[in-house]
Amino acid sequence: MAGNTRSNLLVVLAIAAVAIFWYRSTVYEPAATFVRPKLVVLTGGDGPYWQLMVEGARQAATDFDADIELLMPEGDDDFKQQNIMLMALKPEGTDGVAISPLDADKQTRFINSLSDQAIVVTVDSDAPLSDRSCYVGASNYAAGQKCAEQVQEAIPAGGRVVVCLANLTKDNLIERRRGMEEFFAESAEESGDQAPQYEIVEWLTDDGDRKRCREQLVEYLQQHDDIDCVVGLNAFHGGEILAAVEQVGREDQMKIVAFDTEQATLDGVADGKIHATIAQDPYQYGYAAVRQLASLCRCDEQRRAPVGMRSTYNVDTRVLHQQDVDEYREKFLKNTKQDGKS
Repeated sequence: MAGNTRSNLLVVLAIAAVAIFWYRSTVYEPAATFVRPKLVVLTGGDGPYWQLMVEGARQAATDFDADIELLMPEGDDDFKQQNIMLMALKPEGTDGVAISPLDADKQTRFINSLSDQAIVVTVDSDAPLSDRSCYVGASNYAAGQKCAEQVQEAIPAGGRVVVCLANLTKDNLIERRRGMEEFFAESAEESGDQAPQYEIVEWLTDDGDRKRCREQLVEYLQQHDDIDCVVGLNAFHGGEILAAVEQVGREDQMKIVAFDTEQATLDGVADGKIHATIAQDPYQYGYAAVRQLASLCRCDEQRRAPVGMRSTYNVDTRVLHQQDVDEYREKFLKNTKQDGKS
């Protein structure tokens, strides 16, 4: 009798062990929702900056086994063209979308509609009030503050500053502007009236048009001979600002602070003609955005963060001075496997 009881107990324990194993497996192991997710990346243009982002996205699609469609508006910061592409996106058959919104306010409802049927992340620039799952990129507020610091370093006695930017609708530019303005305001408050004063006298918008950027800056500088520093907040501005400053013959009197790492900008920094540039990593932006999408698509829905949460994958910026350019180029080309011609 005791033997039968022991045998029955062993059977019960074995069944219980199998049941526990099955329960733990079904509860704790996320289901593979998509075997090979279908992803779309919609950039803000087709210039060198965006080409690097696309290269990163392609590499991540290979590394994380995803199909990827790349949509690139012609030129840079063409809101109308990007919005047409956004509205034409068909979520049926699309598992995830990465977008760099050119006008967060106007595009939020389209992003929300898209996120009802696909996973959406923003990259490079955010739409913070949308239902996107994650933002991939830098803190543009912090980048704006770094930029203001470089202005102080370039003209330590203070002075009048002109800022070039594509528009005042894109979230990353709004945040960079806010970072600069608040840095100067806080610095003036802390230092008192006797400290050097910095005044941003003009914000010149160009809608991403290189020719317009140069022409309107030349015109402004010809009319104002009291400008001490010019700042560019978009990737193409460094080279255009330098050309404009040289055209009016003020390269020896005026300092330049730029953003990003187009060849003309890096050449200007290396030659000492541009004081510094705030380097982003568009390759890493594209790579991380696709990696996030692939991971979210394969993750059990219950384990995903609720849409609309302010989830951020931060990729920090770096200040480059003349002595940093060679090391940056060597490291960057090695990391991205680029030939320097993008």
